[in-house]
Amino acid sequence: MERKKIHSIGRPKRYRYGKATLREIVIELEDSQEKGYLVRTRGIKINWDNGKTTVLLTSLPMETTGSSEIVQSYFNRWPAQELQFKGMKSAASLHRVAGYGKQEIKDERVAERQAHATMMINKLKEILKNPLEDMRVHEESIAKLIPKERYLRKQSEISHGKRKLPEELMERLNSYGKKIQSHEREIKKIEKEHLDHFRLLRKHRREWLRLQGKETVYKVDVELDQIVTFHRVSLAHLYAYFIKHFLGGDLISMTNLLHKVIHIHASIKETADARKIILDYNKKDTLMMQKLSGAIKKINALNVIGPQGKRMEFSLETSLS
Repeated sequence: MERKKIHSIGRPKRYRYGKATLREIVIELEDSQEKGYLVRTRGIKINWDNGKTTVLLTSLPMETTGSSEIVQSYFNRWPAQELQFKGMKSAASLHRVAGYGKQEIKDERVAERQAHATMMINKLKEILKNPLEDMRVHEESIAKLIPKERYLRKQSEISHGKRKLPEELMERLNSYGKKIQSHEREIKKIEKEHLDHFRLLRKHRREWLRLQGKETVYKVDVELDQIVTFHRVSLAHLYAYFIKHFLGGDLISMTNLLHKVIHIHASIKETADARKIILDYNKKDTLMMQKLSGAIKKINALNVIGPQGKRMEFSLETSLS
C-alpha cells in the first residue's frame, strides 16, 4: 500500500474469533473522477498467526461496530455465498488426486533453473553493488521522513475533499513530501543509469520466487484421476440440483448439506415392488427437518425407480432407538 494512502494505523488487538492480530487503519483515497478530491475510509489489517496478511475495507463506523465482529461477518459470509467452489472441494473432494502408486519425483529442470536464477542474482548484485548501496541510502532517508509526514497528515482534517491544516504545519507537510519525492527521483535516476541490469535482477528474482516449492512433482495415474474427477463433479452437480429444486434454493453450503442431510442415519425396508428409505428425524435441527420433509414429498412425486426395478420411497420418522 502506498505511503500517502495510509492516514493512521491503530494499536494491535487480538482477533476474538481466531488466531490473528487486528489493526484499525484509516486510508486516504483520491477520487478517480475528480483529481485532488480526497476521501477517507476505514480498513482492518489482519495479520494471521501463520504469517499471512489480509486487508478488509468497510464503510461501517468504528463507534458502533468492533473490528473482530466485522472480520467474523466477512468470513461467515464468504463460505456460503462467495466461495461455492471451496464448498464443492470440501464436499466432493475435488481438490484431491485419485491414483494408485503416487510417486514423488525430483524435477531436475526446475532445480537447474533455480540454481541458474540464484547464480544470476548474485552476479548482478555484485555488478550493481555501488548503485544498490546508493539506493539504500535514499530508501533509509525516505523511511525516516514517512513517519513525520504521516504524523502531520494524521492531525489534518478533510473537508469537501480538501485537506485542512494550519499554514505552518501545511508548509512542513509539503516540505516532507518534496524531500520524499526528491529521494524517489534519485532512486529512479540510479535505476535509469543501469536500467538493463536492474531489469535482469528483478526478472531473475521473480523467477526464483516463482520456482519455490516446485522442486518436486508427483507421478499419478492420470486416466483414473480423470474418471474419478468426472464422478466427483457429477456428485457436486447433484448436490447443487438438490439445493435448488428440492430445498427451494436456500442459501446453504454443500458442506452443511452434507452434514445436515446426506449423513442422516436411515433404515431400509424392502417389499416386492418398493424400496423404502426411512430417515431418522434430527430433533436438534427442526428447521432443516421441515425443509427436508418438503423435499421428500417432491422426490416421492417423481416416482424414482431404483435397483431391481423397485420404486424408491422416502420418509422422515422419529428414530425409535
